[in-house]
Amino acid sequence: MRYRIALLATTLIAAFVCGIESSAVSPVAHAAACDKQIVVLGAEGSGERAGGPPGLGPEVGFAVADIRNRLEPQGIQVSATALDYPANAVESLKSEQGVRDFLAGIGSGVSNAIQDIAAIDRQLGSCPGARIVLAGYSQGAMVMHRVLDQLHGPGPNANPRFLDRIAAVLLIADGDKVPGDTDHLYPAAQTATTSGISTSVAPISGATTTAFPADVRDRVFSVCLVGDPVCDFQPSEVPDIAAVAMGGQSNGARIHGEMYKTSTWGATAPLVQHILSVR
Repeated sequence: MRYRIALLATTLIAAFVCGIESSAVSPVAHAAACDKQIVVLGAEGSGERAGGPPGLGPEVGFAVADIRNRLEPQGIQVSATALDYPANAVESLKSEQGVRDFLAGIGSGVSNAIQDIAAIDRQLGSCPGARIVLAGYSQGAMVMHRVLDQLHGPGPNANPRFLDRIAAVLLIADGDKVPGDTDHLYPAAQTATTSGISTSVAPISGATTTAFPADVRDRVFSVCLVGDPVCDFQPSEVPDIAAVAMGGQSNGARIHGEMYKTSTWGATAPLVQHILSVR
């Protein structure tokens, strides 16, 4: 077991290494009025909280701004709120306890997100056309992936009402990615046959290895670039990842840490069209 935890630490540590900048986007309060018709619940990536208050992070923050810019000209107002969860930094993966804390942080993020969804649903209860969008980057995408899994069920958190309230889910560089998870993979389904790094060590990480069912995957929009070791994990990348863990650099780390900050790689426009179609 000690070896398996060490392997997980080695493979995860560099994959999340670039998600350590502090958030530049402040959380926005839950929408309580009907004119706030879309509420985005966003989860930042590893270390982006940096000891401060919860934020969206640059990747989710960019996506939220893009969604808002496309919906508000059509009379639909968009608000956003940041998920409060540890978003533990990649440095924590250097020890066995750190790995446990990292994975426990994901679990607390799932629990907190479901509580937030319940609160938003109550606030929007008199507005049946209002919808929730979930969005997460890297570790945050893993959280939102697991939220969707649990709300669909089976299990104690299965909740058809909450699931119906969620119009779309944006998963950016999802470490829990499973082939066939979504009908909407960007850019151009280039990573359709590969899994996320967490999925590759599912017995330890707690990820599922089963794709979303048909009634869920149509609302899932996944963004994953070729060569991103978090969502496009290849066993051959382990030596490269280990080198980064020892203080080196890699092209994969650059892709994961830099390439989603100013683009959703074609995902936003179809996501917005999907939102409009289900309202």
